[in-house]
Order: sequence, then structure tokens, then C-alpha cells
Amino acid sequence: MRALRRELREELSFEFTDARFFIELEFDLAGLGLDRYYRKYYLVPMTFAEVDCLRLTEGVKFAAFDGDTMLGSLDLSPYDAFALFLHARGFRIAKHV
Repeated sequence: MRALRRELREELSFEFTDARFFIELEFDLAGLGLDRYYRKYYLVPMTFAEVDCLRLTEGVKFAAFDGDTMLGSLDLSPYDAFALFLHARGFRIAKHV
């Protein structure tokens, strides 16, 4: 959580009060002669007023998109796209009995 807080502060000048763990993905690349990698995703609620106050301090630009736009027309890394899919459309995944 400290890393999330630090990155949002450093990159967008954003201080959040609430963050909820969403999912952790593990990539075992041993079959490729590589290590295991983990990515953790958190949900950080933000008001429109807070979005308007964001100040980019690293990178070139930033923008906000809805889930459909992100999944349909943006070039996302596969693991980020999968996490977004789970958030936006996780209801499509059913437990098999």
C-alpha cells in the first residue's frame, strides 16, 4: 500500500484516503527460463473534482477512460487488460460446480 500511495503522490500529486485490494495475478515464467512475477491491483475511488485536480508530474500526459473504451480501443499490456476485464466484466466468469 505504501508503494501505491507513493506512486500516486509522485506521478499525479494525488493523496487518497481509501484503497481496496482487487486482485493479484501471478505469472510463472519458469517454462521460459524466467522467474515468477506478481502484479497487484487496487481500486482507488476518486471523485470528478479530484480528477480535475490531478497534476501530472511524471510522463507525457494522462487521461481517464471508461472500461469499454479501454478494453475496446486502447493498446494495453495483456495483464493490465485482463485485470481491467475482471473488474469491468467479471460477472461473466462463473464458478463451475
